[in-house]
Amino acid sequence: MKHKSRREFLKTSGRLAGGVFLSSQIHAAFARDGQFARAAGNDNKFLLYIHCGSWDGIASGLIQPQSTSSWPSGVFENGIVTESPNPLLMNLTADRGMIFTPYNRVLSEISGNLFHATINPRSLDHNVARLLQVSGHGTIHPSWSAGFAQLTRNPDRGPGFIVGPLSLGKSNSFTADVAQVNAGSVSGFAATFKDPVASGLTQEIRGGFGSVAQSIYRERFGTSIVPGRFASTFEGSHKYWTQGLPELDPSTDLMKGLSAALSVENANASIDMYLGNNDGQGVKERYGNFGALRTKLILAGALAKTGLACGMDISLPGEDLHFGGSQVQTARSGAQLWVQLTLFWKWIIQQGLQDQVMVVVSHEFSRSRFNSSIKKETMTVGGVSKEINCPGTDHGLTAGMYILNGKMPGGERTGGVLSSYVPAGSATLGGPPKESIPAPSSLGVVSTALMVCYPEIFKNPREPLSTRNLRAVFPAIEDKDVIQPLLEASK
Repeated sequence: MKHKSRREFLKTSGRLAGGVFLSSQIHAAFARDGQFARAAGNDNKFLLYIHCGSWDGIASGLIQPQSTSSWPSGVFENGIVTESPNPLLMNLTADRGMIFTPYNRVLSEISGNLFHATINPRSLDHNVARLLQVSGHGTIHPSWSAGFAQLTRNPDRGPGFIVGPLSLGKSNSFTADVAQVNAGSVSGFAATFKDPVASGLTQEIRGGFGSVAQSIYRERFGTSIVPGRFASTFEGSHKYWTQGLPELDPSTDLMKGLSAALSVENANASIDMYLGNNDGQGVKERYGNFGALRTKLILAGALAKTGLACGMDISLPGEDLHFGGSQVQTARSGAQLWVQLTLFWKWIIQQGLQDQVMVVVSHEFSRSRFNSSIKKETMTVGGVSKEINCPGTDHGLTAGMYILNGKMPGGERTGGVLSSYVPAGSATLGGPPKESIPAPSSLGVVSTALMVCYPEIFKNPREPLSTRNLRAVFPAIEDKDVIQPLLEASK
């Protein structure tokens, strides 16, 4: 076979394989011996980002008060201390350094690995704020999951995969070794690795395919899009794309155990424990909006355990409730999220993965004080059905973020909401918010957490307090953005 250029190779291979093999973003997943890239043991690092649209931070629990006595003045109505129309949101309980409502009290079960930050969302525009929270920067940064995959992937195992909606998992020139898979379930992810036309190719075409791949590899010194050092690129793809990913088969102990741990029955039992006849039934009925979350968390657990991917993004319903209802509906959504996330994290701990997996939960922004709109919602309080007048809310310039990892200072938080319902930073972890200290942004919180949880990757040994290593993929981060009390807590 005559030597072909890279462009000719792409054109020819597209014809030979029906455009499937090389048009896929997963073609580079095969190691040099033609085997699918898998992490050995439990050394894979994994980042899960959960995006909660523009959820009401107070109702959902993404924002916390400073004490169990009341919410700060001005958060519901300007300049005064008043109560939420949902009385359950006024039932506040302290656990370690955090304060929960009945809707997110289940998080106390995993508070030893849980960190909370009150942040400045930096925008009231949905699209801009979404980018700021999922990447730390509005334009030049990849998403947290993509940048994480770029720096934590093992080069000998092919690309670092990120999974989830393409609107969140943003790759760019800083993440050239990251491939994206748009899947929301285990079966969807596994199906991505099957080639529907491979079995119809002749031996002659297979041989030609392998020869061209090896030739280009030699020409480009290993930078070809197809790794050419295995005996037969095509045979490797044919075997594993038709075989699929057997470790994700529903019959395996891994998948059966994971599905059981995150079962609806377990979730409902937690709802009964923390809510019961206080809107418990309303939370259960909200499962119709959050059944997909369970499916995606099962996929996240499977990927983290097997090492088949480095990261995943989950997008939840936006709940931009300008005309009212968030004080009940978003509270129920929050309860579904926190219950399912707690079950997920308890499974992560059982697998011994708490130091390798990081979960980040945030939203575009929280809501404003109440506006003049009213929506009536019905809920049970103490077993008695009540009709609640839920005022509307607009976009608010404050936000909250939770981070889970075994190396985070558990039960701690930074910053908080002032009486003017604006976010502020704090001088120490758990300290009160101070108007003189700006609230951190998602850029500072997530970047510092990466340094705390994965110092071998994100800390430079010569400059342990700098963000030098982070700038390899997140160039806008500066040393001044680091949250020093959080970084010092990891020493």
